[in-house]
Amino acid sequence: MSSILDALKKSERQRSLGRDLIFRHDSHAAPSRLTWVAVAVLAILLLLALAVGVSFSLRQAETVEVVTKPTVSGENVNDAVPADANNAAPPAVRVEALRELVDETRSVPHTPTVLKPSTAPLAPALPPGGAPWLSSLPEAFRNSLPPLDVNIHVYSPDESRRILYINNRQVQQGERIQAGVLIEEIAQDGVILRFRGQRFKLPRPS
Repeated sequence: MSSILDALKKSERQRSLGRDLIFRHDSHAAPSRLTWVAVAVLAILLLLALAVGVSFSLRQAETVEVVTKPTVSGENVNDAVPADANNAAPPAVRVEALRELVDETRSVPHTPTVLKPSTAPLAPALPPGGAPWLSSLPEAFRNSLPPLDVNIHVYSPDESRRILYINNRQVQQGERIQAGVLIEEIAQDGVILRFRGQRFKLPRPS
């Protein structure tokens, strides 16, 4: 009897041990199954999102309108011509309208333009050589000059034979004298000088 009880107890312990092993195995395997399931679900969601994005892009591409310029071929040239061009007046009508316009213009009285004489003072005539006489220049300019007295004046077409004495001293063309006065040219009726950018002329001695 005791041996039967011992056998029953032993069998019960073995069954209990087997259940424990199965429970432990299932407890370790459950997290692994959950991980794979989660990965599979995530992959499916990504594929669905990708499919939705591709479908949306294709729909947008289909709704884009392509704008092109209308071409005018030889068959529809008349359609491209404005309506006003087809209804233009014939040449005879246009010529008649131009004639009427010319007649109306001729009938308008023409008032001649009268030019009033200018009241501006005339500039003094320049002597030969293009330089004004010193006596015609402003008094302020004349007072700024040093004394200039032409003593001897001999003119010749040959420049080397021209003779000029100013203030009892012989001078030559291109020479500078008192206060920077430049002897520009010994002319036939006098001498052309330059002072502070102003050209002027002194007469030859009488």
